[in-house]
Amino acid sequence: LERLEILRSDLNGTGLNVNLENLLFQLAHSAQLPRDPQTGALLYFSAPDPLWISVTVPLILLSGLALIAARWRAGDAVWRSRALFPAALTLVSLGLPFGWAHQFLIVLFLIPALAQLYSLRLCLLIALAMAVSHSALLLTPLAQTGLPVMPLPLVGVTSYIALFFLFALAPGKNRS
Repeated sequence: LERLEILRSDLNGTGLNVNLENLLFQLAHSAQLPRDPQTGALLYFSAPDPLWISVTVPLILLSGLALIAARWRAGDAVWRSRALFPAALTLVSLGLPFGWAHQFLIVLFLIPALAQLYSLRLCLLIALAMAVSHSALLLTPLAQTGLPVMPLPLVGVTSYIALFFLFALAPGKNRS
C-alpha cells in the first residue's frame, strides 16, 4: 500500500502517458527532465506532483463537465449519445493520472459519430489526421529531435482536447 501511495502522489511521465498532468509538467519543467545523452530525447521520469498541477487539472475537468452540462438540452438522447458521451469520455480519459494511450481507443472508435454530427468528409479528415499524427512513423523520429516534451503526450493531449471540443460543441440538431 505504501508503494501505491507513492505512485499516487508522484507524477510519472512516459512517452505513452497521454494526460493533462503529464503534459503540463513536461511543459513547465522540460529543462530539468532526464534526457538521453546521445539523442536528447526525454526519458521516463517520476517527480512529486506540484500543487499547481493538482489544482489546474481538476479545474480543467470541472470546466469541461460544466460545458457538457450546459449543452445537455441542445439535442435529444440520440444526439447526446453521439456528442456528449464521447466528449465526457474524452475528458475523463485526459484527466486520469495514468492516461495510457490504449485508454483512448474507445474515443477513437467513437470518431465515426462525427459523421452524424457534422459531415462524413470532416469525420474522414479527423480520422486520417489522428492516424497520421499518432503513428510510430511520425512520433519515433520526433522523439529523437530533442523536443522539450515527449511527442505522444504533446500530440495526444492536444488532439484529444480538439476532439473533446468537436464533440461538446457539436450542432444540437441531428443531421439526416
